[in-house]
Amino acid sequence: MIAAGRFAQEFEKIGAVGAAVAAFDDGNEGDDPYGEHDFGKLDANGEAVIWKIDYYSLDEMHGSDHPEDPAVTVRILTLMFAEDY
Repeated sequence: MIAAGRFAQEFEKIGAVGAAVAAFDDGNEGDDPYGEHDFGKLDANGEAVIWKIDYYSLDEMHGSDHPEDPAVTVRILTLMFAEDY
């Protein structure tokens, strides 16, 4: 999922932001208090970006009861520019 806002107008930045999120390894206890590595803030080409991974049931109607099990879980990555939050 890509949040509406500037991403809708600046579609060409999605690849660079996606690559920055994929390479992200700077989690901290403030952003990741449970060690799940499902949220982060980073800079991508001078733009502050927030990302979050949520774990849904296969029907995507509610959270997964077993987020560790890919057979019953859909993971959704949400990206947004921090200033759009």
